[in-house]
This record gives sequence, C-alpha cells and structure tokens, in this order.
Amino acid sequence: MASSAEGPAPPLPRPIAQARSWLLRTLSCRRLRVAYSGGMDSHVLLHLLARAAPEAPWELDAIHVNHNLAPQSRAWADHCREVCGSLGVGIRILDIDAVAPRGASPESWARSQRYQALEALLEAGDVLATAHHREDQAETFLLRLLRGAGVKGLAAMAPLRPLGPGRHARPLLDCPQGALSAYAQAYQLEWTQDPSNAERRFDRNFLRHEVLPVLRRRWPGLARPVARSARLHAEAQDLLDELARVDAASCAAPEAGVLLLDRLRQLSAPRRKNLLRREFEVLGLPLPGEKQLARLNDDLVERPGPGGCVNWRGAEARRHGGKLYLAAPLAAAAVEGAAAQPWDFPGPCKLQDGELRVAPAQGPGPGLALKQALCRGAAVEARYRAGGEALRLPGREGRRKLKDLLREAGIPPWRRGRVPLVYVNGQLALVVGVCVAADFAAAPGEPSWVVSWTRVER
Repeated sequence: MASSAEGPAPPLPRPIAQARSWLLRTLSCRRLRVAYSGGMDSHVLLHLLARAAPEAPWELDAIHVNHNLAPQSRAWADHCREVCGSLGVGIRILDIDAVAPRGASPESWARSQRYQALEALLEAGDVLATAHHREDQAETFLLRLLRGAGVKGLAAMAPLRPLGPGRHARPLLDCPQGALSAYAQAYQLEWTQDPSNAERRFDRNFLRHEVLPVLRRRWPGLARPVARSARLHAEAQDLLDELARVDAASCAAPEAGVLLLDRLRQLSAPRRKNLLRREFEVLGLPLPGEKQLARLNDDLVERPGPGGCVNWRGAEARRHGGKLYLAAPLAAAAVEGAAAQPWDFPGPCKLQDGELRVAPAQGPGPGLALKQALCRGAAVEARYRAGGEALRLPGREGRRKLKDLLREAGIPPWRRGRVPLVYVNGQLALVVGVCVAADFAAAPGEPSWVVSWTRVER
C-alpha cells in the first residue's frame, strides 16, 4: 500500500522539487483540492503535497471522480480512500454518469463531465490541482495541431487558469513523466491501472501508444521542444488578447455584445477576426469556426447592406443600424403578443426573456421613472407588444405609435417584440428603456420608481 507522508525523504527529482517550490512560493489559497484518480501521476502529486502540508498556507484535500464506466471503479474509489487515510488527507468521492450520448466523443464527454463535477465543488478562492505533466502537454499540443487549432488551441494547457469561482493549477506541467516515475519508485507508491488507457480507439491513446513511440525513435526528447512551442503560443495568445482589449475599447458600443461597424471596418481583417473571437469569449458564447467567421466578416462587416445574420450552434451575429450585435440565438417561440404577466409590484417580475426590477428615486431619477402615487395599490402588469399600441409622451401633443418609437430608439427589429411594456390599471405606462407615458412620468422631486431590465438572450 502507499507509503505514509512520514519518514525520511528521498531526494526529490529536480523538476519535482521546482514544482514544489513554485507551489509553496506563489500559490496562495485557502484550500487546495487535488483531483486524485488513483493513477501514478495524481498519486505523486497528492503525496508531494501531503509531505509539503506543514509548510503550506492552505488546507489540503482530495477529490476522486468515479465515472462508473469500469467494473473496477468501486475498488479504485476504495483504494483512493485508503491512500488518503494513510496520508492524513480528507477525500470526497464523486459519482457521475460519464456514459457519452450517441454521437459524442467518449473522451471529450467524460472529461467535460469530470470537470463539471469538480468545478461544482469549488468555492471562491479554492484551487484545484491536477497532475498533468510535460508528456501530457505534448500530447495535447499534437492532438490540437492535428485538429487544425489556431494560436489559442496550440497554447495547450495553462499552468494556472480560472475555473468557476476558483482556479485550476497544473504544478507538474513542466515535469517529464520520468521524474514522476522516479518519485513514485523512491517512495514505493502503489497506484491503480485503468485498462481503458490502453484502448487505441481513443485519439489520445492512439497518439500515445502508436504515434509518439515512432517519433521518439527519431527525436527522443520531443516532449521538451513541443512543450516549449506550447508556451510560445501561450505568449502569442496573451499578445492577441491584449490587442483585442485595445480594439474593443475603440469599437465597442455602450451595450455589451455590440460593436460599431465603422470602427470595426478600420481594422485589418486578421485583427478584426481576433477581436470578434475575443468578444464571443467574453460573452461566454461558442466561438465561430473559420467558415462562420469568414461569413461574418464578409457578409456583415465588409459587405454594405441594411441587415443580415450569421449563426452557428449557440451563437449568432446580426447587423443593424451601423452596429454588429453578438448574442445567443433568439428562442424559436416568439414572445410578441404573449399573455400579460401580473406583477407583484414593486418586487421583481420574471419574464420569458429576463427580469424587471424597480428602485425608489426622486423625480425622473437616473432613468425612466413612474410616479409612485399612481402605482400604489394599482394592478401592474408586464406585457410584450401585441400590435397597435400607442401613448402620449411628456411635453408632446397627440399619441405616438409604439412601433415608431421603437424604431426611432434604434431598437433592432428582432428585439422590438421583446421590449417589456409596463401597464398600470390597464394603461400603457412605460416602454422599458425607451419612454414613459406622460400621465405616469414623475415630476422633479416627486417620489418615483425607476424600472430596470436585465435581458437574457434565448
């Protein structure tokens, strides 16, 4: 069974010693959580950190994800629990169903499910440590190269990255696997062996067992230069991100996810595409592929015209009024003409596309505001446009059609039916973010309610 964290310590392989020093010197967190599979690599990392615990500023524990894909999975979980007990480290066993749905890659699906489970356990300030090493980095680089990845993909794995409310650290990323093996032998560690790691039907295993041995016969130390290339790509990506932030400052409209086309057209095509990728990433939306990005650039940015749309799974770009709108696709079901939503005013009101909230103010306030006196005890409803709505604006004669007001306000056509309307006792009182009806507009110094709208694109 695994050796204890007590007893005389064999000398550490230099790369392992450097990784330990980096962790103790630079990684500040309240809790360090080791993703512990039971295999050699993660056992080495857990053992190393357990021995460093007296000097460390963090609380250490382990997380084992049981994918329930192998008959031995329960035995592996028991082994992990026993090892952690011998090291005096707490452990959490997570059971997940990692069976990939039809058409999905078993490798990618299991990895995504594993990280979702791990991320769900992290709290603010936590760090998750995984045992990826130099050979893992080389495999990731080569796999992404074969899939046609760009600079960002070829940066491969980062030593430290955000993960949910915490961070993900890979302290052994610059350590050759031989150093981990030497450590495991020196401490007489015992670990589990997953038979699926030998299955050539998985891309990574095929690369590891069939391709890399051939390459190493010609270039024995190939993992080092490949890992160096990944680091250089990471530096290049940092520069591209920095450039995108500069361009976003000059091209972005006040509203998130909206770019000014005249400014965007002043950029070179590669620089423009770099900014667009960055904007979708900031919005948390799927990035466009090369074909979609080329269409977006050619059809919506460079080619003149009144409008247009380019979409792909999970995201879309639309052009209107000199602006480019980046967002998640609109829901197939239209909200225009939907049934009125009774509003327990002044509490929040949830609608299909977002949520309405109110805040007390004096007079017009920082935005469009309703007279408190007219809302007190009234029947308040939220609706979407049904057609034919009109209202009188403060200081104006006659009534204006809602469709004209929405157009004049610059609301894109595909969003006009999704602008919330506030009705008080059956009268249209407020078009959220656009205008307030004259009878309901608060005078200077008069108690009022300012209505705000948080939209959720669907």
